[in-house]
Amino acid sequence: MNSLHLYNIKTYEKYLLCLHESPGKLSYPLLVSPKCIEKPGKILYVGQETNTWGNQDNNELSVEQLEYLYDSFLKNGATNRPYWKFIKDMIHEPLYDSVV
Repeated sequence: MNSLHLYNIKTYEKYLLCLHESPGKLSYPLLVSPKCIEKPGKILYVGQETNTWGNQDNNELSVEQLEYLYDSFLKNGATNRPYWKFIKDMIHEPLYDSVV
């Protein structure tokens, strides 16, 4: 288990505490998959909101499922929202190879 996964576990635990105080009002935290940072040369872009992130499924998701969700989000080319269109225009490699 690497340190990013341990950080994700701690983040998720804090999310659950906040969720207890405000049930039904929070999106899942966007937990970057440790697989996304294995290749060198990654760029971290900050600014994408997590509004409704992971809420497609009514089941409670685990840390591993949230990490997988982000990993598959990048592998599938992200979305066509303005934020991701801008990022795609700035890079010359596939999104999954260059962005966290």
